[in-house]
Amino acid sequence: MELNGVLRPLADDLPREVRELVRFLRTLMASLGTSPERYSAWALHDRRAMDRYLEGSQLPPLDVVVTLIHDLAEHRGLRLGPDGERQARELHASAVQVIDSRPGRVRELHEELAEMVDERDRLAERERALLEVAQTSRASVQAGSMGHAEYRGQLIRTHDELSRARALHTRARARCEELEKRVAAAERVERSAPAARPTGARFAGAFSEAGPQAWSDPGADAQARRLAAAEQQPTGARFAGAHSNGRRRGAHKSASAGKSGANAPARSQERTDYAGYTEARELAENIARLREEGKAQEAQSRLWEAMSWSPEYFPALCAALGATGQRADVATLLWELSSRSPQEVAAYSVWLVKAGMEADWRELLGQASLQPHGDVAAMAMALVEAGWHEQSQVLLGSVVRTRTPEAVAELVAQLRHLDAAHCLRDVLVAVDAAARDRRLQVTAALRLAGLPESARELPDSSR
Repeated sequence: MELNGVLRPLADDLPREVRELVRFLRTLMASLGTSPERYSAWALHDRRAMDRYLEGSQLPPLDVVVTLIHDLAEHRGLRLGPDGERQARELHASAVQVIDSRPGRVRELHEELAEMVDERDRLAERERALLEVAQTSRASVQAGSMGHAEYRGQLIRTHDELSRARALHTRARARCEELEKRVAAAERVERSAPAARPTGARFAGAFSEAGPQAWSDPGADAQARRLAAAEQQPTGARFAGAHSNGRRRGAHKSASAGKSGANAPARSQERTDYAGYTEARELAENIARLREEGKAQEAQSRLWEAMSWSPEYFPALCAALGATGQRADVATLLWELSSRSPQEVAAYSVWLVKAGMEADWRELLGQASLQPHGDVAAMAMALVEAGWHEQSQVLLGSVVRTRTPEAVAELVAQLRHLDAAHCLRDVLVAVDAAARDRRLQVTAALRLAGLPESARELPDSSR
């Protein structure tokens, strides 16, 4: 909590481990040169969250702590290696251990886990609903009841919302896993009845986020001071938009996903060595010019014509559209391509993989997972036969996460009928790895259909 712009002194009853973590966070935040409220609203979408973390009344999630370090390193223009997170993780682990060893903590953690599971399931449902909106819009265009311009606008909005929903869903799943680990660790502590640790009454029920279990002796704030001692940094509002081109991590990546979707700015270093890039750049510039002249329909027609290009030229088109500030059109093209034949989708995704466009090939396969189970099976098999096993796993994993349990069962039945052993194992591995509630729903559908419920039930020959 700030009083006249100055953080209040820490309470005397804070545990030592929590106090050291809070001091570390305060050093990092001061070095960023922006107010906790501004950073909190921008990165965490909760204007008061960082204040609670900095006064020690609430333990931050680990991803928030790690993100803060990376934000500062990126702000300084530094490259942070794996060891750069070590102290933050150790401090957070120590604070988690002392808080979770309190009597009655198991019950509190179970309540927190239940709340996070509800949040995770809500976000999963939101993701599925947005995918259905996109499917409905595509059907409306094909039926002629929606114009291409309206479709493009709706697709851009849906894409942005879907990107954010997916990022938040991923974060919620990770926090559920962390809370499950904390519950298990707290139950072990409760069974062993260790000596009580001093915690202070003000911590009762205050800690509600996930964190690791390993404890290690925390050091001083050396790393935070080293980061803070780099060059002089800008402050205040200038910092608020300073991360538009950098890689995001942890909480900030999730929070900024909605801002970095279809309308994200072009990369600062444009790559031009894609096959057909010269022609693609010329087309992208013409489309941009037509839109500036108010000829939106003609621009859209030129964009649709580009969809007849061979798959090997598609990365060049994506790069050129991004370089000319038209990433929204890339999202449109990916949605459209996802409804093509399984062999075409597989080919386009492979060329995106070869071009290093990971976000785009994952987006394409994510949308393609909405296709009928026969098409998804053919797509996965085509990818595996061509040697692109990881991409097949991503496609099948998306089906498990976003389709109905009945649709997953239909896919498993189809793969078994086609004797696609590798793909069958991959989809069941994804079922095994799903969140508990989701796994129970899917396995119930598989059991009802008389299908294997787990990869463990498959013979070794399917490996």
